[in-house]
Amino acid sequence: MRIFLTISLSACVYWFLSIKTVVYEPFRQALDVTNTQLGVLLGITGFVQVFGYVALGWLQDSLQIRKVIAVDLVAYALLALTLAVLPDLPFWWLCCVFAGFGLFGEALY
Repeated sequence: MRIFLTISLSACVYWFLSIKTVVYEPFRQALDVTNTQLGVLLGITGFVQVFGYVALGWLQDSLQIRKVIAVDLVAYALLALTLAVLPDLPFWWLCCVFAGFGLFGEALY
């Protein structure tokens, strides 16, 4: 049951990252940002993913993978919940949330 839950929740994270190109405009409108600001947010996510590989690789090797995945899923869910519940966040806070998406979403792959 735990394996099924882990795989299912990990697939949800992948789905969210993949679908952003399909729902770009509604996503931009929901966040109330310009095209440039959304590009910066997605760029922050990519930047954190690229440079987070080193730290997360070391962390995954030194800790139990189940704990790492559990923490990542909870953190990613809290960040997504923040966007859902508080849609009018200031841009600097959105930058922090998207950096968190890059950090916590990447460890799930």
